[in-house]
Formats: sequence, structure tokens, C-alpha cells
Amino acid sequence: MKYDRCNLPNGIQVTVTPVFGGFKFNAKDHARYNSFPPEWIVCLHTRVHQNGSSSEAANTEQSSQPFTTPSLNNDALYLTSMSLPSRQDQKPGSAPTRQVAMVLWITFLWYFQEPSPRASRKVPKSRPRDGETDPVWRLTVQRRGMLCRRDQMMKLERLGLVASVDTSVGAENEMDDFSDIFISQRAFWQLDPRIYLFSLSSVEITPGQLCPSPTSALDSLGSGFPFGAGPNTSGSFLPSYYPPQPVQYVYTGNVRHPLRPKPYRQGEVFYARFVPSGGEYLTFRVPVMPVKNNLQRRTEPGTYSGEGPDLCLDSDLANDLKLVYEWTHKRPQDAALPQKGSMEEQSYFLRDRLSSQNSFPSLVCWDSSPVGYFELFWVLEDPLGRSLENVDYYDRGVRCFLGDRDFLQINCIKRCASALVHHCWVYDQRTRTVVFEYRADNLDTTSALRELGFTKLHETREPDAHNMIMVITRDAWVGPEL
Repeated sequence: MKYDRCNLPNGIQVTVTPVFGGFKFNAKDHARYNSFPPEWIVCLHTRVHQNGSSSEAANTEQSSQPFTTPSLNNDALYLTSMSLPSRQDQKPGSAPTRQVAMVLWITFLWYFQEPSPRASRKVPKSRPRDGETDPVWRLTVQRRGMLCRRDQMMKLERLGLVASVDTSVGAENEMDDFSDIFISQRAFWQLDPRIYLFSLSSVEITPGQLCPSPTSALDSLGSGFPFGAGPNTSGSFLPSYYPPQPVQYVYTGNVRHPLRPKPYRQGEVFYARFVPSGGEYLTFRVPVMPVKNNLQRRTEPGTYSGEGPDLCLDSDLANDLKLVYEWTHKRPQDAALPQKGSMEEQSYFLRDRLSSQNSFPSLVCWDSSPVGYFELFWVLEDPLGRSLENVDYYDRGVRCFLGDRDFLQINCIKRCASALVHHCWVYDQRTRTVVFEYRADNLDTTSALRELGFTKLHETREPDAHNMIMVITRDAWVGPEL
């Protein structure tokens, strides 16, 4: 295997070592994380013909050999054992299925960050005919070991973690219809990790306290995290994800659209992922406007200020406005970018973006160091959406790339754009299309987006702007850049 460790979106590092018949996973410094299993072992093997050639036919007699490198659809896995934390660190009555789902999600993350067995990540130029599908990278999950319990597979399937080939009820009143269970690479990257990575805050438990209260847990959310508390950090023993709100419709001008959920607050980290090829965490967070006596808001550990945790651990939060100001003056004039002006004028621009009803500004950070700026918006009620056809209720848009010179290089743009699309898919499963709007003369961005599967949709030519509009659909996306 190429990688012997797995860096989780919440900052925890899990090491992976080969053992007889499989791999052992060890959570580094697991004692600091409540109810997080210290270690578990999975059996991973590759199914082959008895003559040694790979097989995809279900009715062919197969044997197995030790796993070395991923195959397209011949690898199989099951959970053999799992160590649990001390009972004093666990909430009474915690659901064992959720712990199994958590360790399986981490195992899948490690497996699918390996190089793809497909020859290329590029999307085919033509769509397959009816009845045909693109090659899908699948991992079979076997009903053996700790997964052989009668209702275990059923619960994991209903959690959305795995899928079944057989989608019928089953004529026999048995659980054998859950024998053809699998997880695909494309489906895995569309799972929201907040469903499976739960109760992972670094909360210090006082003697005699079995479960920390939500209030006392807030002050320790960022402890030990490379870039502060992120979207996968929770102060309770419940998942930090809940389904979208019921749909309610409102009007913006003459456009009828769903009422949008309230965005993240200033400084909040809303996306975090370790990029193995870069060796760093890629995060997105909302900029912070300068406030007076901001550092006085911080309190000593163990006390609750009543204002919630500080989700941005930069030493000087006022630098966000300064960064946008400096980046703006290094780029040509563009209607899609912040306009050049004084620091005070830039402050008005950023406040206007933070006050928008259908968009919000964001910063790209590598290991908590901001390197770029972009804006996320809902296409339907945006002025851009009024010039496009067939815009869906939940289509998302990304406007402009602005930042350091290193950030505007093609490799960095690919990782950032791929992560932005990943966030849009995970944020709402109803989003089918992501639209990018940027300067048309930025050839590196065009090249990077084309390699990710984007296609040209539209090009605007106005007196003060010449912008390119590229689009990608959920069906054309093959996973984030690793």
C-alpha cells in the first residue's frame, strides 16, 4: 500500500500496519478522544480465479489472495475485531452500530485514498448507451467477523454507508439477502463524514463525570486540532450532521426558490480534508471582520464565555481583511472580483458579501494559513442564473479565484476546485450541478477545470468583465483530487 496512515478530517491521525490476513488501524493518542476505538483489524483480500486470473462473474468459483494494490472490483473486506475505550469514557447505552460505522468509514477513507486502479481519472467524452455504465471502483463488504450479526448489515445499509446489489425484499425470511454488500469509490466521496465521525472533541472529563455536558464541551473543541474546531467536531456523543430543513419557498425579485439555510458564521471552518499528495490539510473557512478588543474574548480553558468556541485559531483575526485587500491589488480589474480601493472601501465590500442572502465569501487555507479567496452562491437567484437555462433549485456556484501567486498555480487550483465541488455534493444531496465563474484569461484555471471534468457552458463579454463559465454535474465527477 502507498499510504501507511490516514489523516481524518477532524485532525486525528490513524496509522495502518499489515498483520496476518489484513491490516491493523491504531488511533494516535486515542485516550484524548472520548468513545473513539483505539484500534481495529480488518481482513482485506483480492478475489481471483483459481487459475490466478481476476474474475467479475458472480457464478465463477473463486479463491482469494493477500491484498497488495487496489483492483477495480475484486477486493473484499470485513471487520475482524475492534478494541473499545474504557467504559468510564463512554456514554451509557452508546450504539455499537455507530462505532462499527465509524471505523468502517475510516477504513474506506484509507482504502480509497490509494491510487485508482483505473487507467485515467478523466471523464469519457461520450455518455454510455442505455444499459451500460462506466467502470466503477467497488469494494465488497463481507458479512463475516464482527459484521456477521443478524441485523448488522441491515443497519449499515440504512445508515447509507454501504449498498446492496439485491434491492428486493427477499422471498425467504432470512438475512442472506444482505450478502452482496459493497461501497463504491464515487459513492464514498459523496458521504458526509459528519454522519460517521461523532463525539470526537478533545474534552477533558473531570473525575466522576461519565459524559461531559454540552456546555462544558464547547471550550475544548479546538484542543489539539491543527486548525481549530472543524465541521466534524462535536461536543456531544451525537453526529454533527442532520438532514436538510424542509423546503420552504420564497421570492428574490421575480425568482421563486427554496429558502436557503443560514450559512456558517465568521471564522467557522466548514470543510476539512487531508490531501496526501500535498501533505497538508486543505480547509475552507469564512473570513472574519476586524473587531475591537477581539483577543479579549478568549477565555481560559475550562470556562465557558457564552459566545461559543473560537473556530478560527489565527493569532490575528483582523488579517483577513488585510489579506483580501492585498490580493485584490495584485490582480487585474475584474467585475467578478473585489474592486480595488482603500482598506475602508475593501471593508465595505467584504461586509456586503457577508450580508448577502444567497452567497458568502470564503478563504482557502493550507494548514490554517489563508492562501486564497472565493465566493459560494446559489445559482438560481443569482444574476448569473438569470442568463442561464435549465437552472435547478439546488445548483451551486463558485465565483473567482483570488490569492497568493502559489495558490493560482494549476496544481493548487485543481485541488481547491475539486474540494469545492466535493463540499457542494456533500452539503446537499439534491445539488446536481456546480458552476464556476472566473476570468476568461485565466488559462491555468480553464486547464485545471477541464482535467477535473468541467465543460464550457457560457462566456460573458461585458464592458467591465470577460468571464468564463464552466460546469460539472454529479454524474461526471469521479472524486476529489488526492
